[in-house]
Amino acid sequence: MMYPQSDDEAAAAGATHDLFFDRNKPPHRLRHPSNDVPLSMAWNKSLSLLVKLIVALSLLVCLINLLLYQILPDSSSVSLLTRVGVILRLVMHPAITLQGRRLHIRPSVSPEAWSAVVEFEGYVLDVQCTEQQLRITVQSAPEGALLLLENDEGVVPVEREKGVRRGDVVLRVGTASGRSRWRGKGRNPWQWSADALPEAKYMPDMGNGHIATVVRSPWVHMNGLYNGNFTASSRARIPSLVGFQLTTSHATSDLVQEEYVLDVEKGIFYETKVYRNPKLTIKRRLYAHRRYDRLLVSEVHISRPKTSSGDVEVLYLGVPNQDQLLSEDLWFEATKTIHSGGTVIRFTDGTNLKPETEDTPFSHLTVAWNGDVTNFTVPSGKSLQLLQIVSTSTKHDDALNALKSALALSAGELYESHIDQWRSFWDEGRIDVDPEENFQLAQALYGAFYYLFSSLPNKEDPINKFIGLSPGGLARGAINKDYSGHVFWDADTWMYPPFLGFHPAQAKLFLKARANMLQPAKQNAILNGYQGAKYPWESAFSGKETSPWRESGEYEVHVTGDIALSLRQLLYASHDKLELIQELNLEEMAVEMAKFWFTRTNCTDGNCHIEMVMGPDEYHFPVNDSAYTNYIAKLALNLPAYISTFTGTVHPDCSKWMDTANKLIILENTLDGRVFHPEFEGFIPGKRHSTDHQKPALVKQADVILLGYPLDMPMNRSIRANDLDIYLNITDVEGPAMTWGMFSVGYLELERHEEADLLFVKNYENIVSPFGVWSENPGGQGALNFLTGMGGFLQAVINGYGGIRLRADELLVHPRPLPGARNWTFSGYKYLGSSLDIACLGADGMMTFRVVAQEPTVPLVLILDSGEAFNLGEQTLKLPLGSGRIRPATIAERIENGAARVAGAVAVGMVGLASGLFR
Repeated sequence: MMYPQSDDEAAAAGATHDLFFDRNKPPHRLRHPSNDVPLSMAWNKSLSLLVKLIVALSLLVCLINLLLYQILPDSSSVSLLTRVGVILRLVMHPAITLQGRRLHIRPSVSPEAWSAVVEFEGYVLDVQCTEQQLRITVQSAPEGALLLLENDEGVVPVEREKGVRRGDVVLRVGTASGRSRWRGKGRNPWQWSADALPEAKYMPDMGNGHIATVVRSPWVHMNGLYNGNFTASSRARIPSLVGFQLTTSHATSDLVQEEYVLDVEKGIFYETKVYRNPKLTIKRRLYAHRRYDRLLVSEVHISRPKTSSGDVEVLYLGVPNQDQLLSEDLWFEATKTIHSGGTVIRFTDGTNLKPETEDTPFSHLTVAWNGDVTNFTVPSGKSLQLLQIVSTSTKHDDALNALKSALALSAGELYESHIDQWRSFWDEGRIDVDPEENFQLAQALYGAFYYLFSSLPNKEDPINKFIGLSPGGLARGAINKDYSGHVFWDADTWMYPPFLGFHPAQAKLFLKARANMLQPAKQNAILNGYQGAKYPWESAFSGKETSPWRESGEYEVHVTGDIALSLRQLLYASHDKLELIQELNLEEMAVEMAKFWFTRTNCTDGNCHIEMVMGPDEYHFPVNDSAYTNYIAKLALNLPAYISTFTGTVHPDCSKWMDTANKLIILENTLDGRVFHPEFEGFIPGKRHSTDHQKPALVKQADVILLGYPLDMPMNRSIRANDLDIYLNITDVEGPAMTWGMFSVGYLELERHEEADLLFVKNYENIVSPFGVWSENPGGQGALNFLTGMGGFLQAVINGYGGIRLRADELLVHPRPLPGARNWTFSGYKYLGSSLDIACLGADGMMTFRVVAQEPTVPLVLILDSGEAFNLGEQTLKLPLGSGRIRPATIAERIENGAARVAGAVAVGMVGLASGLFR
């Protein structure tokens, strides 16, 4: 599509009062209307009644305040009048209701047009509802807050005014601090820039969880679309209609300026080229639309000054045959053409060539785009904007409808809605450090979240179900590259935990994907001679084993325990446990995984063993009694009993599963007088073993040290230290990226900060310039773009320097300064339904806690290790750096807190009374 570029885109009602006179008495004697008493005596009695009335009203105010605190738990900074105002205003219109800390607006309750003014969380909002649109206008707002509007299209911020199509919406309040704090202070940590491009494999990803591509790649990948039988299965390559390059017929020497920018805050790749003789500027922005996730969008703006002369031909390079798309993985029909609203639409339908298994159906897809990409000429003094939109879906109508809807929007509307959706993610949860203090760390944190998000959908897609994250993300994984797009333990152990903390809605998608594959996992167990559910080491579309490395598929069974651990962590972090268990079918998942581990375990001589396995250390296999495998199996065997405490349903085999868990052996041994955990039976650190493969006497990656975190196995502090010290010396320095973050977490537990910091900064060795792409191994080697390493890096920050540990009934916290960054903030960390800002002010030796949005049914308290307790609310709590735990407030603590509020309200009332009496 080509079109010209524009130059710039109530009166107060008074009450009357009667004066009472007794006209039968002398006029100098004013009478009280109730009796024949002199005014002085009447005044004394009236004063007494007034005092009693004020005291009674004060007590009533206190009681109402206490009642409202139970209804609307909040900090003491929220006044009684505000709380009453919320309730009084809300009942004025039936379409608006308050549920906890969320304002629900349901226009369908009242079909006609209506309006209302609502006070909510310190905001005063004007709500206007017409037949077609719902418009929210902010009349006043509290400082440091951000109003978020959520509907079926996603979450967007409401800064001054926001209009959306008429439909149900939810309003909630987040925090506005941090996301834009660093703009205008030198380099922007949200941006990765270059004046020359790297090798193609180090180009950045553009994705939205449904589709993704590497910038300038000839291929696009779609969630769930694979080609190849069983172990040959890999992501199917869709020809890219936005992977082209733009150039001119000029000589290369005429190109005088190049600039390339990846903006992770906005999810956009920018490209600028400036030519001379004749003068020409080409600007381009490319993005996978974050809200309308079927779309890849390329916008090109070309301008020539009036002082230029002659025509310039602009050439497209790398455009596929648009009349017949071709791929080694897919078959496409000849491209068809239709017209819609004056726009030419081209589309083609296709399928993969080889389904994954004999009983797997062919996968269908439709690709649609707005007209062909062709070379063109730009006259002197003219500017042009070209918009290329490509829609891809598993359903024909879905792809075409998404494209038509996009074409009904202006380029500006398309762009802004994309940015709004990305902003909502960052506003929901992120980690901030001051880039003036440590620019590299600030940039790495934003980059890691961006790349992980680029492979995750906004929400569950009923048309194209999310199948999970691969180590290389959605943009990568063609045949024999970047693990072929398969899903491993990486998703559950490394990528999932950061999202559970900051974006639990996305974390649920991980477990939903595993729940969807429960039946294939049960078939996989039967195929291997076991009961229950055995999840495959590598999986793709079908949920069957797709590992091309036979030994890993056969021996690396710990993935079934890794999934069970992620399930447990979700319940630890959530307040609506029973609802989640039912929604995600977690009880059946837990039971089936316990059945598998029970039949995979061999019990003799009072102990139980798991034999012939491969732990995370893939240099040794098959081994017996892998420490990691045995302990994660323990956790899985105990999981059904834990879930039964919420469902009230106890499986008849729970007791024998728990008995087996208790008897599963975790080996201990000594080395130079130090007690430690050997990796498996017969393991001697630094010595060759009969199970050695690839690199004798070395350990590939974090294995035994994961017992401390994330498995949280109770152990003596000295044994924890011995494990870290012994395995650090024998771990392959060229191993995968996530290893060093786990060593850092362990050393922080021991307060050995120097070792922790040195190991943490090793993460940077895996970040490849100029666009922050991660490599599996140091120096840009191994799989790209390695989301597993990013997940480990983020966990080192959150669970290491943040000291966060999820437990069954509490959240441990221990903020510490990061290497090169004394100050940091976890914005929007989620626990039990509440959203918290947790900050380390290392320069001042302080830490702060603030509840941004509180789950009404679960007020939280912070208990320091010293025993001091603090109720958490919207007022910032500032304390000296230290450790503690956050947990739900007990009934006694709620009453005590409420009593404190009542006492405060009484004090305020009495001060007001005294002021009135002695004025």
